[in-house]
Amino acid sequence: MRPLAFVDLETTGATAANDRITEIGIVEVDADGTVREWQQLLNPGISIPPFIEQLTGISNAMVANAPPFEAVASEALRRLEGRLFIAHNAKFDYGFLKSEFKRLGITFRASVLCTVKLSRALFPEHKRHNLDSLIERHALYAEARHRALADAQLIHQFWRKIHVDRNILDIEAALQAQNANPSLPAHIDASIVDDLPESPGVYLFCGEDHQPLYISKAKDIRKQVLAHFSPGKKSGKTRHLSSKSSVSTGETTGEIGAALKEATLIKQLLPSHNRQTRNIDAVYNWPFTGPVLLREGNEAHLIDCWRYLGTTKDEAGLYSQAKTGGVKGSFGLAEDPSQFSLACRQTGPITLPAKLPENEIAFSENTSLLFKETAIHRSYDEKRKVLIYLAISRKIIEGAPANSISTVPIQPWGIK
Repeated sequence: MRPLAFVDLETTGATAANDRITEIGIVEVDADGTVREWQQLLNPGISIPPFIEQLTGISNAMVANAPPFEAVASEALRRLEGRLFIAHNAKFDYGFLKSEFKRLGITFRASVLCTVKLSRALFPEHKRHNLDSLIERHALYAEARHRALADAQLIHQFWRKIHVDRNILDIEAALQAQNANPSLPAHIDASIVDDLPESPGVYLFCGEDHQPLYISKAKDIRKQVLAHFSPGKKSGKTRHLSSKSSVSTGETTGEIGAALKEATLIKQLLPSHNRQTRNIDAVYNWPFTGPVLLREGNEAHLIDCWRYLGTTKDEAGLYSQAKTGGVKGSFGLAEDPSQFSLACRQTGPITLPAKLPENEIAFSENTSLLFKETAIHRSYDEKRKVLIYLAISRKIIEGAPANSISTVPIQPWGIK
């Protein structure tokens, strides 16, 4: 039997790029059947949101004196290397560990088995395959839930249970189907399969002369790139891409960022296999009075007149203000309207510090050398759990112009 590692993580959130691990649990099973267990709380270096504290029972106080991941990285790597990495929704756990190791300059690769996919393959008559459903369906014993080692133990129980209840040939067929590797062209390094991120973003095929051939957005970069190498792809374009090209990728926070990045790169690089998009502003009028921001995760994408202007993580990106250029504009003498468009939305978990000021200036800027000032005031209504953003532009000549306000009711945000 191949050595196995049943793995579960608890984290501060759902995104490996922004969140961190708070607890790791591993059940090791050697080839001779010997079982060892390891559990470790970790200090994530960032605050654990209240709703995750409630879900997992892991509080900020519990991890305050725990070691950071870098202090246990060698121990974790020793326990995982050479083993089949088995997890429930393995994309989540494997992705977080790869990201944590990558921050330390360590390349972590493993053969991965997802027990969600395995359960679907073996029990297609059932609709639900989350861990709670498996506990009920297979009479698994749960000492706790949403703690790393307890959940890793449950995954191990499920593994043992199916080897009692199901034919070994059915299990082997499901494992082979899940871990089937695509047939890659000889010129493409097989390690590219492990390096492809399972996240939103864009990918680029380049030819032998490094000329861009094809650019595409993807919800899951790995899945979409590997689809180009599947036997069912028969088009001339696909055959050309898969036989004569290299692949590079770029991750984004979400699908909106991926779509915007794709459109920008196609216009910049003019890849030969992409159909050039028609200028949308020649077909549709821009329905807004100025630029707008699309919030996605912890980023904001700025768009004006159907043109993507960029992405920011700065809170200053929450507002847009009409400005007049030239000498008059720089001195604040021009008659620009100084009107704001402000729209704030919760698009992910919001973690507040222990004591947030009732009123503070989140951003300020002198928008001319002499006469104009722009500021965003942030207030917090603790009773109603609402963040309030007020955009103000002061103009000494002719008084204060129109301002804008936006509110964000803080809501719980689900994760894994």
